[in-house]
Amino acid sequence: MDGLVHRPVPDLPAGWFRLSSTARRSGPSITTYTSMAKVQGQNSTVCEMSSSESDGGGGGVSVPDSERETKMASWFGKVLGHIPLIGGMLGYAGDIVSGFVNTTLGVLSFGESGTLGSGLRQIGHGLGNELDTLARDFSATVAGAVGTVYSTLRDAANLATLGQVPELGGRVRAREKWGFFGGTKPTGVFLAFGRALFDALLPEYGTMGGTQWGVPSFGYRRDLILNQSDVASRQHDIYLQHFDWIRRQYSTSPESQWVGPVGAAYAILGTIPFATWGWIRGQR
Repeated sequence: MDGLVHRPVPDLPAGWFRLSSTARRSGPSITTYTSMAKVQGQNSTVCEMSSSESDGGGGGVSVPDSERETKMASWFGKVLGHIPLIGGMLGYAGDIVSGFVNTTLGVLSFGESGTLGSGLRQIGHGLGNELDTLARDFSATVAGAVGTVYSTLRDAANLATLGQVPELGGRVRAREKWGFFGGTKPTGVFLAFGRALFDALLPEYGTMGGTQWGVPSFGYRRDLILNQSDVASRQHDIYLQHFDWIRRQYSTSPESQWVGPVGAAYAILGTIPFATWGWIRGQR
């Protein structure tokens, strides 16, 4: 060759921006261009998640920024999705309503409006996620009921043996500071009654919500997380940051599926006790 041939770079084809933005919302795709900086950032996140698993969850629950965006498919759903706790249920319902309107408009206009396809997708997205939210909420409620039975029997055994049952079970790694009710040594008679009273006042929900339920019983397991409430409770059991529990419960960018009606009620019920205990311990 006599030399390098320099050709002008053609403009992006029509529709490129729409394709890229759509792919970004729906997740990774081979048609989506990703910058080197973003790749490095995602690789860093993966490394942090791997290290947090190996050290018992020290890094917390980390997800890429694209997955932290609102899960709603329609503008109406996204607006409702900014409401804490119930934003998931309302937002997915908003997707269904928006999808119904767009589908109806598409049918009446014989497809000329261009909204038929998007309407059907919004209905499918909203309905699927609404059912998933309610199913997870039901599963978390059942798991919490099992946890309540477990805690009650454990407290009964502790009282019957005059405080010979360990505080939090054998799955908790030894830590210096687990609060007033913490540690893996037998409670003793006095704390046996306090433990029983404490458990009676704080119900269990999901696989991670409860004083003797979650990390104390199962360890630092991510695979047992059912919804955002479990995320908050798991992190709380690791770091004992009470206000962080509240922030994660009320987050409108959930790291897992939104909570259902029972999960929302559980968060509201725990807000004042967690805030009070956090204030007593000087947390912010």
